[in-house]
Amino acid sequence: MRVSEELLYQKVFKKSCFELELLNNKVELYCLKSKKKPVYGTGFPLAEIFFIKDFPANIEIKEGIAFGAQSIEKLLTGLRRLSIEDKFSYFTNFRKCSNCKEEDIDKKCLEFLKEEIDIIKPKVIVVLGEYSEKAICKVLNLKITGNNNFTHTPLADLIFGVDFKGVFNDHVKKKKLWEDLKKIKKSRL
Repeated sequence: MRVSEELLYQKVFKKSCFELELLNNKVELYCLKSKKKPVYGTGFPLAEIFFIKDFPANIEIKEGIAFGAQSIEKLLTGLRRLSIEDKFSYFTNFRKCSNCKEEDIDKKCLEFLKEEIDIIKPKVIVVLGEYSEKAICKVLNLKITGNNNFTHTPLADLIFGVDFKGVFNDHVKKKKLWEDLKKIKKSRL
């Protein structure tokens, strides 16, 4: 019996939702065990664009979601201008808990990040921050040399060197990110 594309898509979607829920449960247990508040990734479970930044800000800790509602809305507005639908985006932090310690990074945060990427299977990863850049390189076994801000891998295209606050406050940095996303849209999305 041949399964229609729509049915297959629904099954993959449900599986991704279930796997993300399991991951969020692991994150919650880990953070609560350490007496820290978890901050969850948010967005579409089959997203094509995966945004990652270093650690949760106070508003994210309060809301419990990565990037916070206001930052997500700003990024989605920019993506809409590129004719990229909201459902193509997912947002996460490398560090999943408030006040993570350095030793936590290699212990669990890398494990959580790898699992999150394996579930989402993005075509594009936008890396916002130094710790996130190091983490992505470890998870994907990459060596970035020089001042590269764009890298192609079999898994996904990567945009590096983006300053999260600069994306909102610095016109030159914001323009550069959107130009990189336009290039990727033509080749990957």
